[in-house]
Amino acid sequence: MNDAGLLIAILVIAVLVATGLLWYGAGRSRRRSQRAQELPPAMRPAYSDEQLEKGVLERWMGWGFVLSAFFAIGLPVYWAFETQRIQTEEQERYVHSVAEGEQLYVDNCAECHGSELGGGAAPSPYDAEETWPAPALNNIVQRYEENENVDDVRDHITLTLERGIQGTPMPVYGVAYEGPFTDQEIQHVADYILARQEAGAAAEEPEDPDENGEADEDEADEDEADEPEDPDENGENDEAASAADGPLQVSDQTGEELYAANCAQCHGDEGQGRVGPSLVGVTERHGEETLMGILRQGIYQPWTPMPAFQQGWYYQDARYDDDALERIVDYLHDLQPDEIPEDFERWQTPGVEHGPDFGPRPPGDEDDEDDEDDEDEDADEDDGDDEDDGDGVARNARSDGGR
Repeated sequence: MNDAGLLIAILVIAVLVATGLLWYGAGRSRRRSQRAQELPPAMRPAYSDEQLEKGVLERWMGWGFVLSAFFAIGLPVYWAFETQRIQTEEQERYVHSVAEGEQLYVDNCAECHGSELGGGAAPSPYDAEETWPAPALNNIVQRYEENENVDDVRDHITLTLERGIQGTPMPVYGVAYEGPFTDQEIQHVADYILARQEAGAAAEEPEDPDENGEADEDEADEDEADEPEDPDENGENDEAASAADGPLQVSDQTGEELYAANCAQCHGDEGQGRVGPSLVGVTERHGEETLMGILRQGIYQPWTPMPAFQQGWYYQDARYDDDALERIVDYLHDLQPDEIPEDFERWQTPGVEHGPDFGPRPPGDEDDEDDEDDEDEDADEDDGDDEDDGDGVARNARSDGGR
């Protein structure tokens, strides 16, 4: 028998003994009263002063002391053991929840996010030949610990599982939204994801806002103050203007102007990220069709909605035609640095740095590719030389013919 069981047994015995003594004392008083009832009330003997001041009073005071001592000692001891029992029970439930969550994750999530939560790929909803990078989940706490839009990472995980993310391959899982998971199963998966966070996954944060894509409020205010006030220059159009201009508004603005008017407020002037995520490397993670699909239909999350610029829920009427959206995509390509900074690669999904057809490449493939590129360049140069020689021969022939 463990200590908790022994303590409970002692307390039960003490309660039984106290109850028995009280019952015995009450029986004696009852028998006395029965004998006294044989006499008329006026003739029944009462307690003498000595009995009242000593026997009766002392008896009740004694029982009061015993009960006070019992509760004074028993309750703290019980509370100490009960607190430990509750903690042990909660730990066992948590371990069980993580185990259940692992099984649910393996059956429903590992195909896209990886068996080790390191990220992977999902079919793109916009292009059957393209894959969509599924983010790593083993560093989600570090990714969102300073995010302006996420106050509680657990709530963020729970909401994402329950509602999915419209416009992406992330499906709905909550039973309240016609998904397959109960609320308890959602909590199991959340427990498993949080239990699998990698220690030290976050590297040291760079201090330069231009390097890590974080802009402070003062800088944001300055950017907003520098924006032109003319709605024709900055592309700000309300729903009434969109409806008046027709379902597919054709814009003569350049991709840079369209980006500044519609995207920079959330994603930063240079795509470094502000309220919305950084766009550095976005053309590596997604192909042309997927980027166009995101711009057309948006990505809906309750905390950070990415608006749909054609079909979708955000604008009642389409705002820009495909030509305007293609100019935005072209500008996103122009925004990309020659080499993605290491700071921006920190939270990238493993394998996506090679483009939308990402997948783990065997060691040495990059060298092979460099060799192939060099060979292609040499071949192109040779072809160019041959063409030049051919053109020279043709010119000489024409010259001879003319003469």
